[in-house]
Amino acid sequence: MVFQSPLVGIYEQSAAEFIERSGWRIPWRIGPDEETLVMADEAAVLFDVSHRRHTGYEQPPDELTESLSCNLASLPPDSCTEGLVLRDDATIAAHVDLWRSTLLFVYDRSFSAGAASRALFAVIGPAAADAVGAVVGAVPQPGDVVEVDWQGEAVLAAGNGPVHGQTITMAVPLASGADVATALRSEGIGLGGLSAFDALRTRAGELDWGSERFPPVTPIEADLTHLVDLDARFKGRRSYRRALRAGNRRAIVGFTARSGAPEAGNPMRAGDTHGAVIAASRLPGGPVVGLGWLEPAPVFHRGSKAFGDPLPQLEVLVTGEWRPVSLTDPPFTGDGT
Repeated sequence: MVFQSPLVGIYEQSAAEFIERSGWRIPWRIGPDEETLVMADEAAVLFDVSHRRHTGYEQPPDELTESLSCNLASLPPDSCTEGLVLRDDATIAAHVDLWRSTLLFVYDRSFSAGAASRALFAVIGPAAADAVGAVVGAVPQPGDVVEVDWQGEAVLAAGNGPVHGQTITMAVPLASGADVATALRSEGIGLGGLSAFDALRTRAGELDWGSERFPPVTPIEADLTHLVDLDARFKGRRSYRRALRAGNRRAIVGFTARSGAPEAGNPMRAGDTHGAVIAASRLPGGPVVGLGWLEPAPVFHRGSKAFGDPLPQLEVLVTGEWRPVSLTDPPFTGDGT
């Protein structure tokens, strides 16, 4: 069975290009990605991300509470946060967003194995707040959740921070999804496909969870230790404590490429360490930026030398040739730095 976006009709009217991925027929691209990225930087774009796993709970089950790396009891009403679900060996099984309103709404950043129960929208860009406020009558601040009535049904909107001016994520009843999307578009919001959405995630330094492009990583290796509360009794806690003492086995690195065109899956190396590109995106009018993994984790000494040896050059294999790229920390700005 193939699952589809709740806005499939709107995307088809917009001449979207569709692909199938993880059991979903998804709108991949509407026009050139560069135009969509510029619109997200200067105005705002709506992306339907209903393919992400999501569930609302009146009372979260013990299985969920005991699997999260954070303490749900400390999450105040009308607020949102992030958390991780760890495996027994302390590698990350899921990266989830948690919203507390009249429900506990949970969604994670990988594809669902079933049909959407709600329409889930990400509205990204500096004009996002004004558009959402005009449509639903309330604007969540970063870290907050608002629940509003839309024609007799509850719509949730969460402020997810200033990644690209502002990001607001909305959970909308399926029956109202197309109406809410149409109202947002009437406020001047563009419509984007998953290709551009993935590019924005790469620019923000967010990993493509659920992808087979990189091996399992711990929160230490993914630079997500701030999402782990050691006082919470989550699965994998003992292994996580051991991992803290052992340090990185692998490393996630960001890079900028000003020549060539690295793509996801291209081999990567730095000295004696090896890995691969996880995701790459070209900035509008600028270089390619991306994320990759290396094992064993290298020690980079920026602008200096380690024991008299030069800094290992970070390289990516592109069309059969090892090309040097620059180590750069995300989030990536317009000039790739």
